[in-house]
Formats: sequence, structure tokens, C-alpha cells
Amino acid sequence: MGVPFYSHGWTGVTNANHGLFQPSTGPAPATYEAGTEDYRLLKAHLSDYTVYRDNRAGFAWLFDGTTFWTWDDPVEMARKAQYISHRDLGGAMIWSLDGDSNGELISALHRNLR
Repeated sequence: MGVPFYSHGWTGVTNANHGLFQPSTGPAPATYEAGTEDYRLLKAHLSDYTVYRDNRAGFAWLFDGTTFWTWDDPVEMARKAQYISHRDLGGAMIWSLDGDSNGELISALHRNLR
């Protein structure tokens, strides 16, 4: 199963339902490419956002009232690793290791894969 160490974001998001499933005006501003940001760079600005989680569906997102980002942090990586393990999948494929400069995401995967 593929797991990204980056997020996708949108701006001009309607401030309803914490941004979830709302329309946007376009991609969020980002460092390298509009709409895509490394985990490490978003984490550095985490105080600007609220983290929301849907524990039933198993995902998280960031929202500040206007900008919405998909979000995989160590909690979500652990959840994904458990999903992989419980279904006897072949493992995790990581894209963009440089997005996890402190090793938080890879460590969460490692601790939770069996």
C-alpha cells in the first residue's frame, strides 16, 4: 500500500464541516508546487491549523477556515500500518522520504507493521 509523506491542499474552501467535502477556489499555496506540500513543512506551521480526524473512516485533515490539507501524521501512519498488517498486505511503499526529515512517519510505520 502506498503512503505519502506529503499532503495535498486547497484554498478558498468553504468554512463548513471543518472544510471536509467542501468546494475550493484552487490549489493551496505551497513551497515547491501549488497544492502539494511536504509533511515536514506543514508540521512546521501546524499551529496555524486544527487537526481533524475521522476515526471511523481512518483519515485526518488540517483546516484553518479557508485552507484544507490532507494530513498523514504519526497517528495516521500507525493506523495505516495496522491496516496493512491486519490484512496481510505485502507492506508499505513510501513516496518522498525527504518529507519526513525527523523520521516520525517512518518510525510509526515500522513500529506498527508486523
